[in-house]
Amino acid sequence: MKRIAKDQSNPLTDQRGMALFAAFVVLILLTVLGLAGIYLATTDIKISHNYKEIRQRFFTAEAALEQGVNIVQSTSVDNWSNFLTGATITDPEVLISGLSNVSFYGMNYTVLVRNNLDDPVFTDPNYTTSERYSTDKDEILVIIAEARGNAGDPKILETAVQWEPSPENSYGGKDMTADNANVTDANIDWT
Repeated sequence: MKRIAKDQSNPLTDQRGMALFAAFVVLILLTVLGLAGIYLATTDIKISHNYKEIRQRFFTAEAALEQGVNIVQSTSVDNWSNFLTGATITDPEVLISGLSNVSFYGMNYTVLVRNNLDDPVFTDPNYTTSERYSTDKDEILVIIAEARGNAGDPKILETAVQWEPSPENSYGGKDMTADNANVTDANIDWT
C-alpha cells in the first residue's frame, strides 16, 4: 500500500481553484439571464410593432371605406350601375376609380365595389348571368376596403350602402323640390 505524504494534498479536500469555478458558474448564469432579458425585450418590441401595424391597417381600411362610401353616395342613384361596369361572375368586385393602391401614411389601400348578392337582379330572368353582376336593381352596393402594410395579411373591411332620399328633400318618398309651382297654402299638389 502506498502512503500519501503529508506535503501532498488530497484532491478531494483541496479547495484551490474553487473561487474560479464559482465565478464561471455565476458568469454563465448572468449571461443566460442577460440573453433571456434581451430576448424578452426584442419580443416585446416586435409584438408592439405588430400590434401598431395591425391597428394602422385597420384605421387605414376604415378611412378608405369611408372614402369609398362618400364617393358612391355623392353619385346619383341612376349611376350606381356604372360602378359595377366590368363585374363578372368570376370577378364580381370592381375598383372604384382613383382608389387603387393609394398610399396613406405608410400603408396602401384599395377600394372595390360589388353588387349585393340578394339583389333582385339575380333572380330576374330578364338579365343574363353576366349582366347580373354588373347591374344594380335594389340600390344597394357593397363597398370593400383593403389596406396593406409592410408585412402581414391585409385588413379588409366591407359595408353595404343603400340609397335613400335625404329627409330634408323628401316627403312620402317623393321629392318636394320637384315642382314648386304647384305649392298652395303650404300643401303640395302631386298631380
